[in-house]
Amino acid sequence: MSISASWLSGPVRQGRSRREHVARRLGMSFRVRVILCLSGFGLLVWTLMAVGLLVNARTAVEREVTASFGLARHYLQSREREMDRATPAGLPFSPTALPPDMVPPRHVRIYAVGPGGETVPVQPPLIPAGTGDEAVPLWFASLIDVPTLRAEFPVMVQDRPPDRSWTLVLESHAHDEILEVWGDVRFVLLLLALSSALVVGSAVIGLNSIFSPLLMVAEKMRHLGTGRPDVRIGRLAVPELAYIADRFNELAERLADQEAENRDLNRRLLVTQDTERRRIANDLHDELGPHLFGLRTVIESLSRSLQDGKGPDRGGLRDGLGTLAEMTQAVQQQTRRIISTLQPMSLGEVPVAELVEDIVATMQRITPDARIELQATTGPVPYGALIDLTVHRFVQESVLNALRHGQARHIVIILAQERGGRGETLVRARVTDDGAAGIALPVKPGYGLSGLSERLRALRGEWTPPTRIGDRTMTEIVLPVDGNRISEQRGL
Repeated sequence: MSISASWLSGPVRQGRSRREHVARRLGMSFRVRVILCLSGFGLLVWTLMAVGLLVNARTAVEREVTASFGLARHYLQSREREMDRATPAGLPFSPTALPPDMVPPRHVRIYAVGPGGETVPVQPPLIPAGTGDEAVPLWFASLIDVPTLRAEFPVMVQDRPPDRSWTLVLESHAHDEILEVWGDVRFVLLLLALSSALVVGSAVIGLNSIFSPLLMVAEKMRHLGTGRPDVRIGRLAVPELAYIADRFNELAERLADQEAENRDLNRRLLVTQDTERRRIANDLHDELGPHLFGLRTVIESLSRSLQDGKGPDRGGLRDGLGTLAEMTQAVQQQTRRIISTLQPMSLGEVPVAELVEDIVATMQRITPDARIELQATTGPVPYGALIDLTVHRFVQESVLNALRHGQARHIVIILAQERGGRGETLVRARVTDDGAAGIALPVKPGYGLSGLSERLRALRGEWTPPTRIGDRTMTEIVLPVDGNRISEQRGL
C-alpha cells in the first residue's frame, strides 16, 4: 500500500504544482479563481439545462405532432364517403366543396392533388419556421423539428373514371408547436442566465466583503513586520475573521511586550556594561595602581643614584632589584586575577568541573572558616564556552552572595549531566548554603544573579531564583547542551 500511495502522490503533486505554476503565470488571485470557478459552474449548469430543455422540447413536439396527425387521419378516414359525394357529377373538383366542418386540427395541413399533378390547398398556407415576426431561429428549428408524417386519401368524384380522381394529402407540420416551444425555452434559458448572473454577482459581493477585511489584515501584518507592534484590528462582523483579528491583536500585544522587554534588556545590558567597566577600572586603580606607583618610585630612585655619579652600592642595588621583582610579580598576579574574573583563562580547554574547582579553591583561601564542597558528575570534556562560562559565573555569584550576605559556613555545589524528557543533554548546577539569609536576599536588577537571567534566557535555560528550603537556601540553573553547542559552532 505504501508503494501505491507514493506512486499516486507523485502525479498529484505534479498536477498541483502545474496548476499553481499556471496560476502564477496568469497572475490570478484567489478571488479571481473563485469567480471564474463559479462562472464556469454557472455556464455548465446553463448548458446542461439547455440540452435538457432541447431534448424535452423535441420529445414534446414529436408527441404533440404525432397525436394531432393521428387524430386528423382518423377524422379523414371517417369522412371519406362524404368527401366522395362532396362534388356533384359534371362539376370540377373544388376543395371548397368539402364538408364545411372539415377544419384541419393544429400541427397538420391538408391539400389536394389533381389528376394532372396540380396542387390545391384546402387551408391557407402555413408560415414556415424562420420567417415572419414570430420567426424561430433556424438552428433551433433544425434541432427541434421532427420528421414529416404523410397520409393520402383518394377522392372519387361521382361519374368520373378512377384515373381522373383527386388525392387528398395529409401532412404533419410542427411550426406552430416549435414556435410555442421556442417561446418557453427562450424564457427559461433567459431566466436561468439571469439567475446564474445573480448568483455570480452575489458571490462577487460576498467575496469582496470577505477579502476586504483579509486585505486589511494583510496590510496590518505588513505594518507589524516593519516594526510597528502598536497596530490593532477592530472588531469584524464575520466570526471566522473576528477570530483571526483577535489572534492578530494578541500577537501584536505579545510583540509589543517583547519589544518593551528587549528595550529594557538593552538598557540593563548598558547598565551592566557600564558597571563592569567601572569595576574593572576600580580594580586596575586599586590593585595595580599602588604596585605601578611603587615600581616607578624604585626606578626613579635607582635613576637618581646613577645620575649623581656615585651609583648605588651593591646592597642597595640588590634591594632595589628585589623590590622591582616583587612588585612585578604582584602586578602579574593581580592582572591574572582580573582576567580570570572577566573570563577564566582555561575556558574551553578543561571540563566545567575544573573551572568550578578553581572557584572553590579561591573562595576557600579567602574564607578559610567556611567549608565549600563540590559534587560533580559532569562530562570529561568542555560543553563549550557559552555553557561553561554561564555555569562558572552562576557558581561564582552564588557562592559570593552566600558568603557575603548569608554568612554561610557550609556551601554545597552540585554539577550534574542529565538526560531531558526529549532525549536532549542537560547540565544542572545547584548551590545550597546554610546561611541565615543566604542568597535569598533581593539583588538589584542587572547585577549578579539577576544579570544572569538574560543570559540564561538567550541560551534557552531555566533559573530557579534563591529559595529558602528548610534551614538552607537553594538556587540552580539548567542548560541544554546540544543546541547551544551548535549555535556556538556557527558563531551565533
